[in-house]
Amino acid sequence: MPDENRSVSSLDKPGPGGAGDTLAQPRPDWRDPAAYAYTRTLTRDAWAWEFLRRSPKYRAEFDRLAAPTRRARHTGVCQTTGSDEAAQRWGCFPFENPDRNASQAAVLWRPDVSSFVLRLRAEAEPKHDVAPRFAGLRDKACNVVETGTIQHVLFMQNGQRLQLAVCGGDLFTAQRIFTDISSPRLKRGVTMLRRFNRLAARGDLGEPVPAPVGCGRRLLFVLRALDGASAGASQQEIAEALFESRDIKRDWDSPTGALRHQVRRAIYRGSWLRDGGYLRLLR
Repeated sequence: MPDENRSVSSLDKPGPGGAGDTLAQPRPDWRDPAAYAYTRTLTRDAWAWEFLRRSPKYRAEFDRLAAPTRRARHTGVCQTTGSDEAAQRWGCFPFENPDRNASQAAVLWRPDVSSFVLRLRAEAEPKHDVAPRFAGLRDKACNVVETGTIQHVLFMQNGQRLQLAVCGGDLFTAQRIFTDISSPRLKRGVTMLRRFNRLAARGDLGEPVPAPVGCGRRLLFVLRALDGASAGASQQEIAEALFESRDIKRDWDSPTGALRHQVRRAIYRGSWLRDGGYLRLLR
């Protein structure tokens, strides 16, 4: 594995689609629940991207640093640039297009900030008569980036994500793979390892394992409230869209102010997640 930093896959390849920026879409219509249907299978690390991509500062930095570089990246191998280093300040690398939602974006998270990264060690024992065990995974990877001695690989299928950080060699030419998952996130590590074993044996990541239902519902509520506020909607308009079955006029004018407080808190929470709190979702 070379020492210099480089990206091995095209950075315009968006996860399962592989069709470049043709999949990029604007922010969903916050008034339409169906526009957020893709969030039903999101894991916490995917939810983190949903909030980061809404950050005006991230989008401005992407436009300034990453977009010109990405337009020039049409080959399979390219040197990383200062834009990739800048992206790491956001917890990811390289920059991902913020117009892609979490079902499309091939975002890679830094292993030191995300517990959703499976750390592996590759050992290559060249045998001329034996094909590398994991060579077939190369075509299934939607993003491969090398930083120093670490190879970062991302697989995405049916709403599932599996990000690997491989040291010691190349995943696709390795004969054996080792891992150490004796971490505070042991259960999550075992789940990711099982997912990798299934991918190696069957070629797929299995059924989606989204964030817990309660967590997903709360995050969706907060996300739509944030999108409404960003679109210039009033807090009462946001309440009318999020609570379709309630008498908003009556509840909004209630002396307790419970509904107003709930909407304001959702907007505040969404702003906090967008402006850095998304990193908490990666723990």
